[in-house]
Amino acid sequence: YGRNIPESFRTVIADYGVPAVWANTQGEHNCVYPDDHQGAHDYVAGLIARGHTRIAYIQRHGEYRGPNYTGPHYSETARETGYVDAMCEAGLTPFIIDPFDITHEGESLPRAWGQWHRANPGVEVALCYGPATAIALHHAAEASANFHVATFHHEHVFETVRDGPTIVQIPMHHVGHTAVNMLNEMIAEGRSETPSIAVPYPRKTT
Repeated sequence: YGRNIPESFRTVIADYGVPAVWANTQGEHNCVYPDDHQGAHDYVAGLIARGHTRIAYIQRHGEYRGPNYTGPHYSETARETGYVDAMCEAGLTPFIIDPFDITHEGESLPRAWGQWHRANPGVEVALCYGPATAIALHHAAEASANFHVATFHHEHVFETVRDGPTIVQIPMHHVGHTAVNMLNEMIAEGRSETPSIAVPYPRKTT
């Protein structure tokens, strides 16, 4: 599960013939992961179909980039390209924001995003990679009736937030279920390698 899995560890697993499935990790074989490109694309396409044209995408915030995560997770590129593809297909110009350009050390996130929101009054929806940025941006612009925040997550994390951000539901339960099925089939059939599976996002968001 996760990222930055050492290739040497994969080699040891393979050399010992231990059936292994890598969850939430993208690769050609033995991986089961959410189809983040499809999830972002479908959500943004749905916004556009409802008349929204000024949609921004907020990249991953730096607080997730700890010492154990030296490289980007596949989902960072997948979600962003899904957003870009949906915007371009509709003839719209993507608006991508790097949080490092907005937030500064020691500055509160709501304050920083409040300044950004006031500087970009035309943005109707901000689709954030993760919940930390989404919750800060939501608080910063809570009084704005013409602005909405959405983010990706695998569970309902905003029950305590009044009219909180929309959650684009990551199908992690389905990923786990699919991974176990894949592993059982590999064991039953005596295989050490099987094609990877991208699990689609549900069509409905909450």
